[in-house]
Amino acid sequence: MLDASGGAGPEGAGKGPVVGIQSHLAREQLGVEPPALRMCRDDPEPLQKIRWGPTTRPGSMTRAQLVARYAEKTGRNASHMDFYVVFARFKVAVIVQQIYYRYHQGLTKDERFAGMPVVVEALLRASLHCAETGAI
Repeated sequence: MLDASGGAGPEGAGKGPVVGIQSHLAREQLGVEPPALRMCRDDPEPLQKIRWGPTTRPGSMTRAQLVARYAEKTGRNASHMDFYVVFARFKVAVIVQQIYYRYHQGLTKDERFAGMPVVVEALLRASLHCAETGAI
C-alpha cells in the first residue's frame, strides 16, 4: 500500500517515514537518520552482535528517542514505525543474502562474507518479532 507521501506503508499512515533514497536527503538536509535504518543501543542482543557503526554505544539514543527526534525534525508521522522497521530489516536481509550467495558461488572471495547467514537470521528474527509485537 502506498501512503500519502508516495512511499510504501500501512494504509492510513499518511506522511510516513522515508525509506530508500529519501533517507540520504534526510541525513543531508535535516541531520537526522531515518529510525528504521539505524542500529540502536536498546536493540535486542542478536542485533547487537551484528551491529555496524557506533550507534549502539552508551550515550547514543534509544530507538524510541530516535523515532521521537526524527518525527520532531521532519514533521513526519512516526506512529507506524514498526512497519518501516520490519521493512528496512527485511530489505537489508535480502541484500545480505545476495552477498552471501555471491560468496558461496565463488564470485567473491572476501572471507567476511562467510558469516552472512547469521546476519540474515538475526535480521529476519528481529523483523518477525517487531511484526508480531509492534516493538521497534
